[in-house]
Amino acid sequence: MNKRRQASFARRHLAGFSIVELLVAVAVGLILTLAVTGVLLRNEGRSRDTLAVNDVNQSGAFVAYLLDSAVRSAGSGFANRWAETYGCRLNASRGGSTLLPRTSAWPAPFAGFPQAVRVAPLIIGKGQSAGGSDVIAVMRGNAGIGEAPLEVLALGPPLGLRNTIGLAANDLLLLADGETDCLLMQAGAITLPDLVALTGTGDYHTTTGTNRSLTDFGTPTPSTVAVNLGNAGASGGTPTTAPQFTMYAVGANRTLFARDMLDIDGGEVQALADGVVEMRALYGLDTDSNGTLDQWGDPGVAPFDTDSLLSGTAAAVQNLNSIIAVRIGLVLRTAQREREVVAPETLTLFSDLDAGLQQTRTLTTAERNYRHRITEVTVPLRNVLLSRAP
Repeated sequence: MNKRRQASFARRHLAGFSIVELLVAVAVGLILTLAVTGVLLRNEGRSRDTLAVNDVNQSGAFVAYLLDSAVRSAGSGFANRWAETYGCRLNASRGGSTLLPRTSAWPAPFAGFPQAVRVAPLIIGKGQSAGGSDVIAVMRGNAGIGEAPLEVLALGPPLGLRNTIGLAANDLLLLADGETDCLLMQAGAITLPDLVALTGTGDYHTTTGTNRSLTDFGTPTPSTVAVNLGNAGASGGTPTTAPQFTMYAVGANRTLFARDMLDIDGGEVQALADGVVEMRALYGLDTDSNGTLDQWGDPGVAPFDTDSLLSGTAAAVQNLNSIIAVRIGLVLRTAQREREVVAPETLTLFSDLDAGLQQTRTLTTAERNYRHRITEVTVPLRNVLLSRAP
């Protein structure tokens, strides 16, 4: 009897787990696997969201730095002779063909910006980009001693200047006298006594413009100045200290683009940063000429709308001179779509200012599944401030 019991026990021991025990073990294992997988997937999702947010934060910081660097030097070379240069319509040729004023619209996303470029440190075209954001045009020279415009003694050609210190062949010269039009020329050989040839090896050699030519200036006066904007280099060569007459705007695929208005880089539209869905800007105004910011101006409201500022009138020139700062607001969006709604219905730029100056963006249902960030930067126009110093 004992031997039979022992044999039966041994057989049961060797038989292993029952089917019920195996099913229970498998079910427990599946539950644990699903739980661990869920945790891993959630952590991976959070990691992707964190990376996307970090990317858009870095993009915002980069764009703010880029615009700050460009705007801070706006007006370099011509701001201290603002009475002669501000608001003048720029006549320029390149390669023997008319460059400015343009005879056709700018390429996207700048098509809404005026085709006639008038000289100013900074112009905001409200809602003039392809996607409805603002266009910011920044103009600055880049010559070594460009802060000292040269008095013109004889129109020539060759052009007679009081001195040619700092000038070199292929420098771009802005010839202005306070009238509604000015002329962009290119220096050729520099000869004594302080004469500048207007023929040479560059692409911008011209004495004739669409609206004003060298012969239209008449007898030079102390208000007739030649501003050295920088060196555009010889034809086919690499510019050394080229001026920066650049437009910035938001275009397709949430991308910030730039375009050189003087075509020194070939006139190509360049992508600068992605993730930017909107860009807005306000003028900082010195209304009492004491060198301090008194109020913010809406670039869509007269007299600081584009048409008024670029009208070429004496009042427009005074208004251009009152712009001493700019405040730029950016809305950026992540590339990672999330399952849940993570963004509010509206985003407000310049929320600390009066309601009339605030800019609100209403997000679509689809956009609310992406995280958004607002970046704002205030930049003084230091060359303008220096020109207004007593």
